[in-house]
Amino acid sequence: EDYEPSLYQALRQAARQGAVKWDDPAFQERLYQLQNDVLEQVVDRWLVRQMAEEEGIVVAQDEVDASLEEEKARVVEAGYYSDWESYLAGNGFTEHSVEQAVYDTLLLMALMEIQQVETESEQVRVAHIVVDSAETAQTVVDRLQAGDDFAELAKEYSQDEQTKESGGDLGWFSYELMLPEMAEPARTIPVGQFSDPLMTRYGYTIIMILDREVREADQSVLVQRQQAALVARLEEARAAAEIEYLVDFTQEQNG
Repeated sequence: EDYEPSLYQALRQAARQGAVKWDDPAFQERLYQLQNDVLEQVVDRWLVRQMAEEEGIVVAQDEVDASLEEEKARVVEAGYYSDWESYLAGNGFTEHSVEQAVYDTLLLMALMEIQQVETESEQVRVAHIVVDSAETAQTVVDRLQAGDDFAELAKEYSQDEQTKESGGDLGWFSYELMLPEMAEPARTIPVGQFSDPLMTRYGYTIIMILDREVREADQSVLVQRQQAALVARLEEARAAAEIEYLVDFTQEQNG
């Protein structure tokens, strides 16, 4: 019962964006993809509901009502619509469909929170020096190799005004929270050693590993791990599910 309303809502949103052209063969291909995307979303919602039932998770109606009122307030405060009813009409939603979406979101959050994940992680305490040219970066590396102090070089060269006076000290990081281009060398550089110049969004960067130890994972890392664990469960459940197309919207339009 979720599929057709969800498909028509998605189609209506596409129409509002001027993307609906029934006589365009390319649009027919996009419509087929839209149909399948919506079906996957509906299947995921049903899988979440099934998992929640198996786990004994129940979302109380007052939780749904409270979240729905918060959503209404956000919509009106954003200023794009004069009132909630205009928002519903403009997006092809109904009060019931939005309430169901809120319910499914709360179920998903509750499921995520019960995923069992590793609560500790290896972390590194990192310092960095950020400069604006490859030449300056190489000068810093040459001086480090000659025995100059990293913290003093950070004060002299680094363009990161927030950390240069503290010797470039960034504090403790889980690898998951580091920039990808910094995370890989941070995993392998011994404590007390520094990297070659790395190109990051901030400029040419040299990092030094000040310390490394297993610590309690940051809350944001735990959330990432719980999300990944739930996604893996959903993928397994989806692979095992028998999915049957009960409606082919493209054939309806072409017929």
